Amino acid sequence: SAFCNAGFDITSQSMIGVRSHPASYLGIMPMIILGGLGFIVLEDVYRQSRDRARGWRDRIRLTTHSKIILATTAGLLFGGFAIIFITQATASGTVSGQTVLDAAFMSTTARTAGFTSVPMHELSSGSRFVLMALMAIGGSPGSTAGGMKTAVFAVLVLAIVSTVRGRSDVEVF
Repeated sequence: SAFCNAGFDITSQSMIGVRSHPASYLGIMPMIILGGLGFIVLEDVYRQSRDRARGWRDRIRLTTHSKIILATTAGLLFGGFAIIFITQATASGTVSGQTVLDAAFMSTTARTAGFTSVPMHELSSGSRFVLMALMAIGGSPGSTAGGMKTAVFAVLVLAIVSTVRGRSDVEVF
């Protein structure tokens, strides 16, 4: 369910019941991320790792698609984490390891996995807004996730940057 970004839950509590057990997130979060990257990117990263292990340093190249997907995914994960953490810490007035874990998990799962570790009534309005934005963006092309796709989001951001800089073409890497 985590790899497929399906969010199926047999307990009707999602991850709320194991919220205080960080070990339960260690298997779920990587599966959500891998499932959201897409099979094309996973194969590209596998080939690069295999070639590097064989010592073929001159053949190691990620495709532009993979670079965009990996950079966008990392940006969304870390950006979502930072904003959710700040809004939750500000709203509650306290910072704990649980706040960090909740922010990391919610940033990871929001982009279509559908799990939750925090009851929605406990989230600040800023956190809910960030979750909605991440849900709209979704996963990557060729992945098991939904949404508008990270590649589309990245191209939109790059197009805005190019327009602001006065360039007629969108360029990356």
